[in-house]
This record gives sequence, structure tokens and C-alpha cells, in this order.
Amino acid sequence: MRVHNSVMGGGLSFAVEVNEGFRFVRAVDALRYFRLSSSRTC
Repeated sequence: MRVHNSVMGGGLSFAVEVNEGFRFVRAVDALRYFRLSSSRTC
């Protein structure tokens, strides 16, 4: 949720600045788990 809120609040560049890399990995894993992403690779 932190990555999502950062992106919604300040855009992708802001989210990259304020979040650690592992948070993005976990966010992508969650999207894949819930089948909310059509992407197979990142």
C-alpha cells in the first residue's frame, strides 16, 4: 500500500525517491498474486 499511495500522491518519480527497492518488488509480487497485472516480467 505504501508504494501505491506514494504513486497516487506524488507520481512514480516521487515513489521511487521515498520507497526502498524491496517495496517495489513486494508490490509487483502482490499484483501478480492477485492477478492484477498482465505483465509476466519486470
